[in-house]
Amino acid sequence: MIIKTVQQVSIALIYGGIYQLGDNQASIMDRIGLLSLIVIGATNMATAGTIRSFPREKAIVAGEIADKLYGTLPYFLAKAISEIPLIGLFQAIFSSIIYPLTGLQKGKFKTFLGLTTLHTVMAEAAGLVIGA
Repeated sequence: MIIKTVQQVSIALIYGGIYQLGDNQASIMDRIGLLSLIVIGATNMATAGTIRSFPREKAIVAGEIADKLYGTLPYFLAKAISEIPLIGLFQAIFSSIIYPLTGLQKGKFKTFLGLTTLHTVMAEAAGLVIGA
């Protein structure tokens, strides 16, 4: 958890140091670049982390599924749902740093946080599917 927190803070500070967005037409390309970096970075981190952790869990889960304790679908749903609080926490840390540093649109922080959190949940779910 400490490593993921340091990772989120570091990336937010790096992105915040690179991008200083204005309220004019000229900053549109910078805004698109920043949002693209955020989406690509979040996808890579979430997918890679899930793919790396899945093989370690596979042996345990395979035994429990063989013992008919639960099925595959309940496992995937429970895993995805159980990750939501941590994803929300890490995205809140990341967003609360990068949003004011880059000068993104005022008054839209909750929308930004919600979209980045949902995107990361989707990326982790995709990582589970790929890892399986």
